Amino acid sequence: MGEGVKAMLARPIQLADEVAKQCGAAKCFRSECAELKARADKIAALLRQAARADLYDRPAARIMAGAAQALAKASSLAARSASGHPRLRRFFTLSPAAGFPRTVALLDTALEDVAWLLRISSPHPGADDEDGDGDGDLRGLPNIAQNEPILFLIWDHVARLHTAASLRVPTPQPT
Repeated sequence: MGEGVKAMLARPIQLADEVAKQCGAAKCFRSECAELKARADKIAALLRQAARADLYDRPAARIMAGAAQALAKASSLAARSASGHPRLRRFFTLSPAAGFPRTVALLDTALEDVAWLLRISSPHPGADDEDGDGDGDLRGLPNIAQNEPILFLIWDHVARLHTAASLRVPTPQPT
């Protein structure tokens, strides 16, 4: 994996840790912050796993940008919940409670996209089915494929070639 991908992963990992820390110090909206913290911890674990994997650069750049954006929104929401007096903050803010479901949905999307990136970037030696056509491992599309589904199908196949997951070496049969 190149240094560019590692640098690309550094900011989302830092943001995920920051969200978890801010949610732990929340003074208001504690249950909502607990949801944000749980999702931020899951994303941080997947991003650390991705830092150890050999990622395909093109989808990684797009997915990490989306994950960083979702984590930045979660960080700003968690920071608003962590600062100020809880009762005064609840009455004198512009409805931060409405932002929690939307932010949780963004974090879930980022979580699924990073998981998809890890699935396509890791070789699965026993993934082919008995027919030998290689389609037994249905990897699915990430959430960001709603706009350009063909691009992500291409990225899936290029990632298979990149990791040599679909290449099988015939084993000699004993005679």
